[in-house]
Amino acid sequence: MPLVDYDVIVIGAGIGGLTTASLLAKRGFKVIVLEQNDHPGGYCGTLSQDGYIFDMGASLFWGFDEGGCFYSLFSELGIMDRMLKGDRIRRLDPGFQTVLPNHRIDLFSDRNRFFEEIKREFPKDLMNLKDFYNEIDHIEEKLYEIGGTKHPFVYNGKNGVKINQTKKILLNIYILLNKNRYLEGYMRGWDERLELEKFIDLQTMYFGQRGAGDSTLPFLAIISGIPRRGIYYIKGGAHFIADELESSIRESKGELIYHARVEEILTRKKGDVCGVKVRHRDMPLEIFSRTVISDIPIFNLLKRDISRIRYKRMMKYLQQGWVPFSILLGVDEKVIPEPMREHVLMMRDYNLPSYGDNLIFISVNPVWDKTRAPEGKRCITASIFLPSDIIQCNNKGVLREKGEEIILYLEDVIPFLSDYIECVIYLDPLTYQRVTMREDGKMGMIKGGIDMYGFSGLSNISPSRDLFLVGDTTYPGHSTAATVKSGIRTADLITKRI
Repeated sequence: MPLVDYDVIVIGAGIGGLTTASLLAKRGFKVIVLEQNDHPGGYCGTLSQDGYIFDMGASLFWGFDEGGCFYSLFSELGIMDRMLKGDRIRRLDPGFQTVLPNHRIDLFSDRNRFFEEIKREFPKDLMNLKDFYNEIDHIEEKLYEIGGTKHPFVYNGKNGVKINQTKKILLNIYILLNKNRYLEGYMRGWDERLELEKFIDLQTMYFGQRGAGDSTLPFLAIISGIPRRGIYYIKGGAHFIADELESSIRESKGELIYHARVEEILTRKKGDVCGVKVRHRDMPLEIFSRTVISDIPIFNLLKRDISRIRYKRMMKYLQQGWVPFSILLGVDEKVIPEPMREHVLMMRDYNLPSYGDNLIFISVNPVWDKTRAPEGKRCITASIFLPSDIIQCNNKGVLREKGEEIILYLEDVIPFLSDYIECVIYLDPLTYQRVTMREDGKMGMIKGGIDMYGFSGLSNISPSRDLFLVGDTTYPGHSTAATVKSGIRTADLITKRI
């Protein structure tokens, strides 16, 4: 039997891998992180050009409120003061703005202010929407109680008040009964049903990768609670989180090695993992451990066949994934209109599907963040997400045309934009593949839910006892906060096991 070099090997320095590694290192485990790129963070990275700093992926964050995923993580690592020092992380209110062909709605954290927006845009359905949001807010509160915490995505039973087993069973029954209730049942008789369904679609597609019509009330409760609990902006870019987690790992005597490409996950005869084969620059190495954590997107894991473990069961639940396409613009700040918020979810046409270039996420750095652009300038990121089976972006001319098309769409919310552009970067699927090393640049997730690993959807558990999966392709897989959740949950499972 080979000697054990480490308690835990973490493959990949994305936010999920960094979260697990930082927690386990803090708890005294001997941890090593292997990253094939030359920097940490995955999609939480930045690109720089002509004095502008753009977020490459994530820019809208949540979970910093008390009881949230980031709050739980930073508290245990003892870096909460460091993270909040210097006003690097600020809460936005409204958290974001939704723009429909004939409506503009700010999503305030206070429900009364939000209902004032609804009253202005959908006066005939105000009472219907009040009833709907009161119901799903109640469901959200019950979800929190089930976890015994202030936030359902923490749900590890150690950061909040425990509840007695009988009440927990009753709460689970309540949630399971609501699991079979869908939005459609609420919308019968609504005056502006199409517009309102698309309004909710914007949020469920962005945060949850599924349409409103396919969403159960508990799922809608969590999505609608995101702006209510707080949406945040990170001064200087999303890489700040990755850099701080890397520092925490090293402070706890963990190791992080770059330019280290894992070529195979080693297994014993019974299929249990025991280590990895890795190439560090040009040097082949074998590293042995009790446990391996994979922050490799499941698409890469299956395509590259670095593991001999059978994933047939997981493939059954693997969604098709999404291909991101983004355009990064440096502009004169005078072109940004007054009503526009830092984050905007925009739908162009009610009659088109709620994905592709019909749904555009727009992010603009705030005026107070002077680190992102030259004086008097602003950064704009506009992204669309396309199903991976309907686009093959291998022609640069076609991709440039798509980027120019998106700029024209943006002029619906930023008039005269084309006249004030000073810097342009196209991030097509091929670019995402090169920068993030993801298979075809795909994002996506394993389906969670009661039909897989139980109600809480433990898709970070693999078919091998000692191999765990983290990252944005595991449940819940809806945001950076969910990616952190996957890391927290995995760290807790390993802590109990070893």
